[in-house]
Amino acid sequence: MTTAVPKVPAWLGLNVAALTASLAHVFVDTHLGLFGASSPIMSALQAGNILLICLVMACWSLSLATAQSGTRPGLSGAFTLAIGWALLGNGTAFVAAPPPSPAFPYQDITHFSSLIFGGLAAYTTSRELKQPGVAISWRFIGMAVVLMLASFILQAMLAQSNG
Repeated sequence: MTTAVPKVPAWLGLNVAALTASLAHVFVDTHLGLFGASSPIMSALQAGNILLICLVMACWSLSLATAQSGTRPGLSGAFTLAIGWALLGNGTAFVAAPPPSPAFPYQDITHFSSLIFGGLAAYTTSRELKQPGVAISWRFIGMAVVLMLASFILQAMLAQSNG
């Protein structure tokens, strides 16, 4: 007896790829010290940054799980995070650190993979959002926007305090 393996929808697979690329980008930036030097003592800003990044990833995961469950409101949050976090927040970071970046090739790979997967995830998710019976969820969009803005502001504060 063979078991059929369920097919993963393109929007879901590309969102997971964008989330993964974005997380790799955060790891590389942290390793480079963009959010402060690594030490046994962590500042309140560094701890807040970790918390907000975890909340962004949790929001994206919740959006994907909800969207895949059949009720579909999470598509709105996934679309917002694919554009705001992966594509614009991490993907276009190569403007600030043009290739070759200080951590070549790792930083460049994470920038471009966030740009590519974020763009593809946004495109495929937008196509899924246009399907009949799929409603936009302002709750998921609002949650994603608030978390992204808070994280970007905190990261700017960290960059300014390190520079």
